[in-house]
Amino acid sequence: MGLGPEGGEVRGQQPAPPAPLRRPRVQPFSLIFFMVRWDSRRGTAGSPVVYCLRDLPLPHPRALAPLAALAVTTGLHLWRRNALLSILGGTTVHVALAGRVFAP
Repeated sequence: MGLGPEGGEVRGQQPAPPAPLRRPRVQPFSLIFFMVRWDSRRGTAGSPVVYCLRDLPLPHPRALAPLAALAVTTGLHLWRRNALLSILGGTTVHVALAGRVFAP
């Protein structure tokens, strides 16, 4: 029970639960929620990938630039295990393909 202005208890009011125990107002994407609960590192790294590729029109040819960049980023990281090299390589491929080959 909460305390009133004179220090007495106020009836009928429940104290709010601590912040970590409150339910979120908006439920997150189920895939991201599963990945974070499964392994927080993979969920943290995977959620931007899901966010960036969620509206990608797969049958459209311009979808090849982000997919090729994702493949290059994944391949470089599996090969060299260097995050900076992977990010720079994937970004370079995406910019080159999106700006030159698949430009509107």
